[in-house]
Amino acid sequence: MPVAFAVRRGLLTTNPCSLLTSDERPQRQRREKHVWSDEEVDALINAAEQIAAQPQARYDYAPLIRTAVYTGLRPGELLGLQWADIDFQEGVLYIRRQWTRSNEYGPTKTPAGVRRIPLPKELVAFFRELKLRSTRSGDEDPVFASKRGTPLGHRNLSQRGFEPAASLAGIENVTFHDMRHAFASRMIARGIEAVTLAKLMGHEDIRETLNTYAGLWDRTRTDEAVRQAMAARV
Repeated sequence: MPVAFAVRRGLLTTNPCSLLTSDERPQRQRREKHVWSDEEVDALINAAEQIAAQPQARYDYAPLIRTAVYTGLRPGELLGLQWADIDFQEGVLYIRRQWTRSNEYGPTKTPAGVRRIPLPKELVAFFRELKLRSTRSGDEDPVFASKRGTPLGHRNLSQRGFEPAASLAGIENVTFHDMRHAFASRMIARGIEAVTLAKLMGHEDIRETLNTYAGLWDRTRTDEAVRQAMAARV
């Protein structure tokens, strides 16, 4: 019988759990963030492309998934992208808004969410080709438009886009949001420091970046130290 129910029925005078101190309460275990490898990122994108190529596919989610893992954008920011937000000449992506779960444009999660992300030439070429293929390529058209011309819905990103691709790629216990961590993992592995990563991620406080990804920086430094120590004895 649930304790709360017993209290309401008068079978218990108080909830015994309320008498526990913070150190006596059972600790909720936090799910450890998945550390993505380059091979897993490639496998995820390839899986999304395979699914899109199937005759029964309703939509090609591969471009959106590729953008997510290479830019670290939040779901609403991805859906809120318009073609005018991509500066093809300068190679910069601007985050100016998000598409909310109420199916309307709104401000970014925090003021820090308004930001610019430098794009490598490969990603610029990818967006240019995507725009040429798109039937809706006006400045205010969504980069990832539905057949009706509106941004895609949030639920479809996970259920129809990410989850089938992750399953086909054999990547377990991950969510759509974990692609944001995939981006952070790649940046840290390539030497990007906390201040820069915080700006790229749109974190309002650098402490959020450090609290979330400190373990990855520690692991990177430790692994490199171990490699050097081992090499010195070979």
